[in-house]
Amino acid sequence: MPAPVSNNPIHLLRALLRQCRYLPDPHARTYIARQITSRYRVYHPPKSPFNYSPTPPERQKKLLRNARKALSTLTRANDGVIKSLMKILYHTYGRTGKRRRQLLDAVRLSNPPVNDEELALLISKEKQEEPTMSAKLEALVMSQLKSHPTNSARTALKKLKPNIPEKNIWLRPTPAKRVRNLKWRFHRDHILARVLPPLPEAEWVRLGELASGKRRWEGLAVRGARPKEEAPALTREYFELRTRAETRRKLRERDPQNITARYMRRMWGKIFEQCPVIRWDHEGRKWNVVWGSMRGLRPTRRVVDSKLEEGIFDGVDLNGRTVSNT
Repeated sequence: MPAPVSNNPIHLLRALLRQCRYLPDPHARTYIARQITSRYRVYHPPKSPFNYSPTPPERQKKLLRNARKALSTLTRANDGVIKSLMKILYHTYGRTGKRRRQLLDAVRLSNPPVNDEELALLISKEKQEEPTMSAKLEALVMSQLKSHPTNSARTALKKLKPNIPEKNIWLRPTPAKRVRNLKWRFHRDHILARVLPPLPEAEWVRLGELASGKRRWEGLAVRGARPKEEAPALTREYFELRTRAETRRKLRERDPQNITARYMRRMWGKIFEQCPVIRWDHEGRKWNVVWGSMRGLRPTRRVVDSKLEEGIFDGVDLNGRTVSNT
């Protein structure tokens, strides 16, 4: 029976980092562990006690619940549950979560702000002007509009302009401020929320090699033997934690998978088909978007020599029985 999940934040952190070491994707091991430690540092008390306000109990309860949910997701991903493992890969390769926003900002902003003054100026301009797209973002949106990847983590793009009524409820022309707000809302909720940002060139090539089998998978990390623990006190809290741990174990065993190289190639292939890369065309003077595709990248099967194939079944009939020479 697995050990119950503790409510101690330090114990949860150790359990989270331990599960990160067992992830089948090498890039996910470092990225998810870095994300966990960065989130913990946000709420870690500073060395100087000045200007420090402790986290409220309600917020602490919510953070502990989120940590337990993350630990459950990592555990199921290491058990081979497809939904949990795909969620980890989506976060790792920027199809959802914080890294997606970072990759999207690199495409959306032609000149990203470098200080607080430029950021405030950019926000004030966005409130006054209509939404515009950079050359990279426009090329990416048009490419995704024409050929949206199947089984995508984001909803498909269907249109680029909102439906703005000519008159309001008082049968008067729609105010210019209302029109501008509707355009910004559509740009935020229907375009930026559905765009799949491009990966860096080197990472995109590496992911394609992993999906096609050209780059060899390192395999699963070796798990160390767990030290023997002393018998805990039989308290009410202990039995409640044990009951929840047993319930989680039964849920994990509903859809377990043996994580093999073929299984990981299939997972990487699903992610690769949702990852574009953007390149500059010097001759056409424009940005070209290339989407990952598994066509032609499947590992080739071994072909048996025809001469060897002819002699394989010599001396046996259709039922596999030896034919007598008499």
